[in-house]
Amino acid sequence: MNKLGIFSPLEIGALKIDNRIVISPMCQYSAENGDVNDWHLAHYLQMALSGAGMIVIESTAVSRDGRISLGDLGIYSEQNEIKLQQLITSIKKYSNTPIGLQLCHSGRKGSVTFPWNGNRPLTSKEGSWQTTAPSKIPKTKESNVPAELNLQQINSIKDAFIAAAIRAERAGIDVLEIHVAHGYLLHQFFSPISNKRTDEYGGNLNNRMRLILEIAEGIRKVWPNDKVIGARVTAQDWLDKGSTLDDCVELVNQLKSVGIEYVCASSGGILPITNLKSYPGFQVGFSRYIREKTGIITRAVGRISNHKDAQNIIQSGDADLVAIARGYLNDPRWIWKAAIDFDFKIPIPPQYQRGYW
Repeated sequence: MNKLGIFSPLEIGALKIDNRIVISPMCQYSAENGDVNDWHLAHYLQMALSGAGMIVIESTAVSRDGRISLGDLGIYSEQNEIKLQQLITSIKKYSNTPIGLQLCHSGRKGSVTFPWNGNRPLTSKEGSWQTTAPSKIPKTKESNVPAELNLQQINSIKDAFIAAAIRAERAGIDVLEIHVAHGYLLHQFFSPISNKRTDEYGGNLNNRMRLILEIAEGIRKVWPNDKVIGARVTAQDWLDKGSTLDDCVELVNQLKSVGIEYVCASSGGILPITNLKSYPGFQVGFSRYIREKTGIITRAVGRISNHKDAQNIIQSGDADLVAIARGYLNDPRWIWKAAIDFDFKIPIPPQYQRGYW
């Protein structure tokens, strides 16, 4: 048993993490033309000062048409790279916390309004764009109908992920995380519900994994050997005839073989209505199963907000890391309070030490 639990350090390759808490990527929908702005500086600097072991910056589009909304961060232009570099430079003046970046393409889930505006399809007057997917299948009856990607377009998407990785490295990012979950493009290729192709990118599991693995391998070749690459994966679709946990294990084994060093085990998202029954820690079992079957470092995620629950996950060996999302939005001093509860001393910025109880 890991007695220190969430306060124990962890090494992932050459990366050293002071504790096991990761601030999960959470879309802010606040960018303009994909660029970081003052909102992101305020948000991420606050998170970097929080004491978490690592931060993962929100889903960041590898191309303009890979955005979910008009407010998505992007890393597809020189200006995107410059603005991201400015953010990273500012954060690293005050924090040594490793900073990850989640790379994503929205696929058929793109060209929609912000969640607080209903998440509906954009109109042409609002700046909509043609979405794409492995097959011409919309997510719902109300959703955009995507165009089916041809092989030339698939190759362009691979190139976009690799170019994004190169930009991220120049911007000062420490960790890359490939988004293969939550119903976005790479998950759309992985799931038999959304992928009905009959070529080398559809049909059996090996074909449905092909694009994910080609992207992972391509990124690994251009990403420095001493920097980490992870992936957020879909443990299962929670649907009949959807992807399964054993499908995910096979994917993770293949990802590990091309140099992916950790996975965050999430689930669902390919359709809005599933057999999912959500409760605190409902996905933790996936992390343990994947960890036992593959030997890869895993991160648990999903409605984990209680300090004691996070501590138990690490101490029991269910996962190597715990991702906290809404809990950190509600309380950016989450781990400070956990340290007080468990009588553990953690570094506090000197400017705040007088107010730390």
